[in-house]
Amino acid sequence: MRIMAMLALAAAMAGAAPAAANLVVDMTFAEKMAQSELVVIATATANHRRSRETWSSTATLTVLRTLKGEAGPEIEVLTSSRIAEMDPHCCEVGATYLMFLSRLPDGRLASVHGAFGMVQIGGRPNAIQVVPGPGL
Repeated sequence: MRIMAMLALAAAMAGAAPAAANLVVDMTFAEKMAQSELVVIATATANHRRSRETWSSTATLTVLRTLKGEAGPEIEVLTSSRIAEMDPHCCEVGATYLMFLSRLPDGRLASVHGAFGMVQIGGRPNAIQVVPGPGL
């Protein structure tokens, strides 16, 4: 009887898929637009990194174009998340981003969908590019 119980437990555990529990799937462009209060193309001008424990790191960006909502010439966005899979991995100073943003209850702007809501579309203007030579 004890062997049967152990076999049943092993079979139940084999069917579990813990790796899929943290999977974040990108939304369609239309879904991100619908969930966003503000959609902009903007260039990062400053990072304000704070302790990871506070989850309040931000970046300042110069707005180049507003696609939805209303924005001033500069915005400040959150660049960290308490949920690792939803961390936007943003913003490299000098890089340009397409940002799908929502306003949190405290008024701060945040990505609507983690890294999928802050997409880098242009690199730093003076970035060095390494081009492989012959034979590499």
